[in-house]
Amino acid sequence: MKLSRFIANGIREFNTDTITGLFLVQGSFGMIDGLVNYDEQKTDNGVVYSYQTDKVLLRAEFTFFADGGVLRRDTVKNISSEDITAYRLTSRFTLEGGEYDVFTQSNCWQHEGVGRWSTLATQITTESTGVRTCESASPLTALFNKQNGKVTVFYLFPNCQWKINVARKSMPGIRDTVTVETGLNDAGLRMLIKAGETINLPEIFFYECEDKVGLGSHILHNYYNNAYPRKKLPAIYNTWLYKFTAVDFDDLVKQADIAKDLGFEYFAIDAGWFGEEGKSWVETVGDWFESPVTGFKGKMKEFSNYVRSLGLKFGLWVEPERASKGSNNYNKNPEHYISKDFLSDYANPEVVDKLFSIICRLVDTYNVEYFKFDFNRTVGYDEYNSAFYRYMQGQRAFVEKIRQRYPNIYLTNCASGGFRIDLEQAKFFDSFWITDNQGPVEGLRIYTELIKRVPASIVETYNVQKAVKGLPVNDCEDDVIISCNDANWKSLAHVEKAYPFNFLSGGPIGYSCDLNFPEWYKKDTKEFLSNYASDVEFWKNANVRILVNTDNQVVLQYANDNFDKVVIHYFTKTVTQDQLTIFPVVDKNANYLLDGNTVSGLELALDGYTFTSICEYDCKTLVLNKVK
Repeated sequence: MKLSRFIANGIREFNTDTITGLFLVQGSFGMIDGLVNYDEQKTDNGVVYSYQTDKVLLRAEFTFFADGGVLRRDTVKNISSEDITAYRLTSRFTLEGGEYDVFTQSNCWQHEGVGRWSTLATQITTESTGVRTCESASPLTALFNKQNGKVTVFYLFPNCQWKINVARKSMPGIRDTVTVETGLNDAGLRMLIKAGETINLPEIFFYECEDKVGLGSHILHNYYNNAYPRKKLPAIYNTWLYKFTAVDFDDLVKQADIAKDLGFEYFAIDAGWFGEEGKSWVETVGDWFESPVTGFKGKMKEFSNYVRSLGLKFGLWVEPERASKGSNNYNKNPEHYISKDFLSDYANPEVVDKLFSIICRLVDTYNVEYFKFDFNRTVGYDEYNSAFYRYMQGQRAFVEKIRQRYPNIYLTNCASGGFRIDLEQAKFFDSFWITDNQGPVEGLRIYTELIKRVPASIVETYNVQKAVKGLPVNDCEDDVIISCNDANWKSLAHVEKAYPFNFLSGGPIGYSCDLNFPEWYKKDTKEFLSNYASDVEFWKNANVRILVNTDNQVVLQYANDNFDKVVIHYFTKTVTQDQLTIFPVVDKNANYLLDGNTVSGLELALDGYTFTSICEYDCKTLVLNKVK
């Protein structure tokens, strides 16, 4: 990819005030729309463009990667001796022509990542609507050029409340041009930039591909897995979808015993462990003290010790970013919370220190080695008028303090399910709880949409099942394994055994249910977890391609950089055909072992591979190992 395809028009000065330049920056210092006197400096692997006035220095740094990806980092620095105010801070791209379809994703609880292509007539705007970065929408967009079939994909690393605007403009002498502007959401933006301060706009990773189905997501995965490698991909047991807040000491001891035998590494207690006598747990959110009358009833330290004696690591659910109106912390220091939404004011260093002390107390008291940080409230307006830039600076400072104190702790990020799964948060969290709908059917749809914009290595997938007697499934009188198919067990599904196991691929894996399965299923689960642990290095670095994605069939390909190993999962729903031929992406110059035979990569690429004997709600797997 040539950078000129994206920015050459932006560098050239047009006779208009609308789409010139790499930036659009506006504030008390005036408006900068164009790079009339820009400075260009080549680097070893990219180029830097800069523009300076008497008050601000603007920089756009581009870094190129071998597979065609480009990373853009923009900064705005106040070089004056006085504070300035910014009203608009965006990065700009210019594309030729005007006939495009635009891809965006909406996010709703239990229906995260609903992606759609829309025809660009005038403009399409996608934006986060609150402090949670994936609230209402996902931070990406893609443009399909109808004239040449190319897809240009833009991924945002949101460190603020963000906005992406794609606009089609017609101008005399230039005709159709499309601009893509990304940056801080300018709704109410009045950001104070102190003298000498530098503001980092959201980073942007972009590239061009010919994959309208999967957006060429493997290019993003390859970049991110190398730039921010995962420390581990553990097997986690979480109590939430077992009995929700009904925590019981003796019951969970039995679950811990089974978890150890099956091969789990972490045993995490979700909501229900904290509280105060005379108050429900909901009323004490924000205090984070163990309940003496519910849950473990003062015996959580004993339970933690028992879990650790089994060789498992103990974990807790906590929600540091909010408090309830009835909590002691809120009533003692209401100024530490934002408006009436009871959100911890991360922009206040005192709040960061206080929350850090709470986490330290929990870690040191209960030997916590895993936290699931949730975020179940929101606010749409930033009282600092900074598009929550200051808030997110504080949030990152809070997590980094934890990392420095406890470098081996594992942190899962959750926000009412999937409202904060983004490439910026993944820099300082280990992985993400992707949705409260952990069902295999809708969960697969959510997962497939999610890996279009984040690597699979950061995505936690969960198996939520229960053994039920007496269901006449397949004329079988034995126990039938039923899957939860929503966030609360009101919807159920039955899928073939291979489906949920193969759904747990690519990143950290977990169970959140009653582990007291029939012995035959325990054996299968134990074998699956053992095999996954053996292949964890492959999964940690695997890039994912979406080969097929229809209403009834999904085919995902996992592979490492040099295609030494390729794993393909073929998931079905309703089946109306006897076979499906897919075309793996492999090393065409190599040979692969397939079903005990040697086949060339070129043959696989040209002739494909045909799945037969297709069943409904099943998953078939094809494994290709390069012959060395």
